[in-house]
Amino acid sequence: LLETSVKDDVQAMGNGSYGHLYHAILTSAMAMEKRSGLDLNGKFNYLSYLAYEMYQRQTASMSDAESRDFHRQYTELLDRDISYERVIEGLIEARILKSDVNGVSFDARFSYCYFLASYFKLKMNEAEVKDAVKAIVDTLYHRESANILLFLSHLAPGAWPLDLILDRASELFKGKPLWRLDSDMAPVLAIGDNALPDAPAFPVGTANDNHSAEMELDDDRRREIQTRSDFDGRSVEILNNDCDFDECDELIREVRSAYKLIRIMGQVLKNNVDSMEGPIKKKIVKSVFELSRRMLGDAFQDIEKDFQDRRESVLKHIEMLYEESGKRGDRQAMIVKADREVIGVSYLACFAVTRNVCDAVGARGLGKTYTRVVEDDKSLPNKLYLACLLMDNDPTFPTKELVDLSRDMRANWFGKQLLQALVAWHFYMFDRPIQLRQEVFQRLEIGTARAQDPAQNRLKPPRLSNDGRGRKH
Repeated sequence: LLETSVKDDVQAMGNGSYGHLYHAILTSAMAMEKRSGLDLNGKFNYLSYLAYEMYQRQTASMSDAESRDFHRQYTELLDRDISYERVIEGLIEARILKSDVNGVSFDARFSYCYFLASYFKLKMNEAEVKDAVKAIVDTLYHRESANILLFLSHLAPGAWPLDLILDRASELFKGKPLWRLDSDMAPVLAIGDNALPDAPAFPVGTANDNHSAEMELDDDRRREIQTRSDFDGRSVEILNNDCDFDECDELIREVRSAYKLIRIMGQVLKNNVDSMEGPIKKKIVKSVFELSRRMLGDAFQDIEKDFQDRRESVLKHIEMLYEESGKRGDRQAMIVKADREVIGVSYLACFAVTRNVCDAVGARGLGKTYTRVVEDDKSLPNKLYLACLLMDNDPTFPTKELVDLSRDMRANWFGKQLLQALVAWHFYMFDRPIQLRQEVFQRLEIGTARAQDPAQNRLKPPRLSNDGRGRKH
């Protein structure tokens, strides 16, 4: 079940989380095991202490001598006489632990993350644990940190971890300008729309077929970059805070942390749609919006500083490719191609971040929360987020909001086509009446249907031309 995860972190699942689902799997596995002699709460407790012991030792496994020493200390703490062999063999039988010549470890990497989070929840009032959780929140670029925090948010949904999460979100890209999708896009807009990628076309085929095509593609990608060892408990990565990072590494870490944090905040929100107070939900959505916009704002501010140099660098690279291939290219055509690359990268970044935000915080029942956030800040990106969130999650399709937003960007060809691509993507992935699709595409000037074989269409979703998958709209 967990191997269906496309990324290396635990993924959101509808309006719930893998935290609930994984807890149910662990409970079921351990409830059937009788050899250990521990009751269900005892098993959860034992494994939580074991995970913390590994965390303190900074290891993914412990030798037989080390695990026996841990067992002795644990049983003394509980004033219990429990057989080490029975406990370990029982938990191995339940496929929670594994043991071989290398020692004892968790069978699955996610199990380690879950039980470490469980220990943090048990000891959440202790200063040592608070410091450990703070360190994890500060290192979300690390693979295990994000999963531990996500499980902790499930196990302890109160103010303590949420406050740490929100504080960390405010620190990332601190002081950077918010993406505004107008004056900050001036260098890109100055290129003109002659090099604009092809406009999205009316999606052909059913949403179910398109979704299946996407899943197949993600499966292929996952098989290329992941193996079963990536899910093995011995693959737990140990965080080393002493590493030195250069400026580029620091930026990559910050982007990765922001991406993880947006997803975790979204999962906290989805887990508590019907139980969290409105002001707290609004604070989370606002934090997600602002963090994502600071990411893009920083990127476009950096591009603006040496935009012409970057543009010239892309052109030189294209010229070099022509020379290496022995082809003679028209310089004007190469300039257009270079500009298309520059626009495409900008286009892809804005599209990807917007979809990331919508996938993270999108859920039924949050329409009022989204609207309240946008009422406080009616910037174009916030309106864009709102329109996409309502498209995906509101029972009433936001035709008026989309048309109004398109009208607001009538002099902004970049923003308008970004909106068109997001709308096309929605209709590609969501089953909507054909009449509605036709009306929306007509009013947003998105284009007309292409004559395509439906089977062929399943392999060509409406994507950006520079998305790295070699597809066009």
